[in-house]
Amino acid sequence: MKKVFLKAPSRVQLFKEMAPEIPLPPQPVLTRWGTWLSAVFYYAENFKKIQEIISCFEEEESTAVKIVHEIMQKESLRCDLIFITSNFTNFVPAITYLEKRSETLVDRLQAFDEVIDNIHKIPGIVANKDLKEIKSIAEVLKGNSNAQ
Repeated sequence: MKKVFLKAPSRVQLFKEMAPEIPLPPQPVLTRWGTWLSAVFYYAENFKKIQEIISCFEEEESTAVKIVHEIMQKESLRCDLIFITSNFTNFVPAITYLEKRSETLVDRLQAFDEVIDNIHKIPGIVANKDLKEIKSIAEVLKGNSNAQ
């Protein structure tokens, strides 16, 4: 999505005209997971409007527009955005907290345990596929040498 609006003032202008009440799409930072989740929340909340705006762009304008057109048409995208928004909103504050350098190890481990508890609450096999691995890492971080 970033490339759709990058160096494209006419597309930015159209976006602002069609959706003056919402900001331009966020640009997540590769190394900050919380920014990716925040971007998902943004797209989930504004999906219909963004889809409407994107549909106004001609696919021939750029490769980025063509790719975004294709992605926005997938029904699974909306479902995935809703699933993530419904189940991961409490992860952003936890991630931000864990990224701070000033917190003690004990406090960080407690926050990590809360994240694991929240993962347990997520329904479905797909949501919990790496839970065993995360539990194992948590045990090692706690100093339990029996962890695998």
